[in-house]
Amino acid sequence: MSEYRPHRKGTLLIDSGTSGKHLYFIVTDACAEGYHLLVNISTLRSDRDDQTCVLPIGCHPFVTADSYVVYRMADIQSADKISRMVAGWVWTPKEDCTEKLIEMIFAGFAVSPHAPQRIVNYVESLA
Repeated sequence: MSEYRPHRKGTLLIDSGTSGKHLYFIVTDACAEGYHLLVNISTLRSDRDDQTCVLPIGCHPFVTADSYVVYRMADIQSADKISRMVAGWVWTPKEDCTEKLIEMIFAGFAVSPHAPQRIVNYVESLA
């Protein structure tokens, strides 16, 4: 198996502790410092969930229930760490998402009231 190379539109199944595994989207290509922006989704359960970016069933093969992007849990990870986690079988690559879906997710960082300021600053630095 060749080394996994993180890339924009890639998705990863990552253990999120006691709540099980969640699908994470790699929202950006690597920046100049070699980092990627990742964000996960969760099943939409109530109107208290972040409604900024709601994903319908079937928008990705792994999305089997209406879901939402959990902007408050977004993170910035190095390409090296992502590759190591996949190589160690800790994180599992899934099917890439569409360009339209990744653009919709990315646009939400500018408007979600739950996106941490350090993440918003990072997104703005990419422009």
